[in-house]
Amino acid sequence: MRSLRFLAVPVLVVLAIAGCTATGKPTKPAAEQLPALFYAKNGVIYVSDPAGSPGRKLTDGPMDTQPAPSPDGKRLAYIHQTDQAQPGGELWVLDVASGKSRRLVDPAALTPTFQADDLQIDTPHWSPAGDRVAFLKSTHGGGGFLQTAAADTGAVLAPPQPMFAGQDYSWSSDGRRIAWVRGRSDVRSTDVNVYTVGGSWEPVAEDTNAFSAAFAADGSVLFANGDVDESLSPDAGFVLRQGGIYSVTPPAQPKALLTGQEFYNDVAALSSGAVGFTD
Repeated sequence: MRSLRFLAVPVLVVLAIAGCTATGKPTKPAAEQLPALFYAKNGVIYVSDPAGSPGRKLTDGPMDTQPAPSPDGKRLAYIHQTDQAQPGGELWVLDVASGKSRRLVDPAALTPTFQADDLQIDTPHWSPAGDRVAFLKSTHGGGGFLQTAAADTGAVLAPPQPMFAGQDYSWSSDGRRIAWVRGRSDVRSTDVNVYTVGGSWEPVAEDTNAFSAAFAADGSVLFANGDVDESLSPDAGFVLRQGGIYSVTPPAQPKALLTGQEFYNDVAALSSGAVGFTD
């Protein structure tokens, strides 16, 4: 079972401490200040608001999954499956207050990347401003083609070159870029990349064993790298073989922030300046 851990990094931040009186004594937070928890159960999406309270049903299913709340919590992107035998489905958005939902992107209307594409959508992520929803198209075991849609109209913006990305990708804080790891379904090296939305993409770390990427507060790219077994031949293409949490700012080479174990995954930059990851 994966466990969540944190790595403190030297990022200068100024924090406002919530839930304290003028004397500095902690107070119990009001119920409305606690975050809401969105979750899927048996093909139906619920919200527990505040977290820990009884769940309220938001969708009727029968196969709704992957709830992704917008940054302000007022809307919810999710995957509505139409075929249980297929991974992914349609991209829908729900207004949490009214309970009204609409299909944002119909995968059947998307242009296939390859002739044999199964047009399904998976893994939605909101931009920080809530104006776009990124998703993976034509998902297969190892990833899908990364695209974004306007949150109001559903107009899809595809990159000029196909980007086959793994599921653990991340927006930059300004909403202009997406850090992503090239997806794979075999034991081969992969690249860590940055996509400028509406433009092109470029690798920032090549021939790694990365599984997840995210932006740090200073704009550098963090990625979690798994240890590569020495029994794998050079033909597999790995250059960065040591497991760890790495930071990279091109044109510099990746710098290890933490090493010492074989597997790292699911990296995330936290507002406190720490880095979260699972192992």
